[in-house]
Amino acid sequence: MKDNTPEISQIYEELSTVMKREILFFREMLSSMQEERYALLNNNTAMLRIIINSRHSLIDTITELHDKRIKKIRSLIELLNADIKDLDIADNTSCMTFLSEYVGSENCRLISLKEQMLALLEKLEMQSGRNKNILENGITITKDFISEVQYRESISAHTLARVCVKEPKTKTLTITNQET
Repeated sequence: MKDNTPEISQIYEELSTVMKREILFFREMLSSMQEERYALLNNNTAMLRIIINSRHSLIDTITELHDKRIKKIRSLIELLNADIKDLDIADNTSCMTFLSEYVGSENCRLISLKEQMLALLEKLEMQSGRNKNILENGITITKDFISEVQYRESISAHTLARVCVKEPKTKTLTITNQET
């Protein structure tokens, strides 16, 4: 599909710019989620609070960029007179499918950005699942594990102390026989 009109070229360029910024912030979000994982695993609530509080502006920026990308794709749909029945424009996967079908290989940069975004979205989803799992199960498991290890260590220390004292292993019994 040849799209040599200046309007379409401008939309491609603007879309590319928005997608690059979106990728940058997706990477920041992934980094933040990995820091969250570290804080959860270490039961570091102070660090977790800082991470969550700093994430609000990140989420706002990603939401703003997502909305800009949707607007650019809508403009592109209109300019290309694309037949897009059943396209959920707000869905990332649907948007990326649209880009694959209608932009085609003529704009390799957009296709490359699309692939990067899909890969990052998948990583974000996986990290979110990991963090959720740690949050739901891991903290309890970690606390139980720590308690169990501390209990084992106290038993081991007690056993070690007893062995070092070397309690007598045999006892002598004196029996006296008195005949009358």
